[in-house]
Amino acid sequence: MSDTRSLILIVDDDENIRMLLSSLLAPQYRVVTQPDGMKAMAWLALGNNPDLILADMEMPEMDGLNLVNYLKISGYHARIPIIVLSSTIDSGAISKIRELGAEAFLHKPFRPKEIFETIEKLLKRAITIEQPK
Repeated sequence: MSDTRSLILIVDDDENIRMLLSSLLAPQYRVVTQPDGMKAMAWLALGNNPDLILADMEMPEMDGLNLVNYLKISGYHARIPIIVLSSTIDSGAISKIRELGAEAFLHKPFRPKEIFETIEKLLKRAITIEQPK
């Protein structure tokens, strides 16, 4: 029997955040974690296609801005909803993330209810967009 739960990719350089999000989301979703944008891109290049991505904005190797940019200009992964998480309150960075195509921005520390509500909203929207007319 295959697992039909939505697959969420968590990309964050902080192992504690990855573990927290993974344990929070795993009862309801399938979860994969990666420590930075480059490793996430390598995982995606293997043909993996998550239903949603949660990504930190500040990471080594490839930050959230570049990850969002690469994914949104790619043909194959452009439709994956992306939630960017960050402790920054820099309105310029937040505007840039939205400009690049991220569907949501949540501040750290985040509230679990806020994470679940945002994920559910974006997954429902993605399913609606993909439905044939």
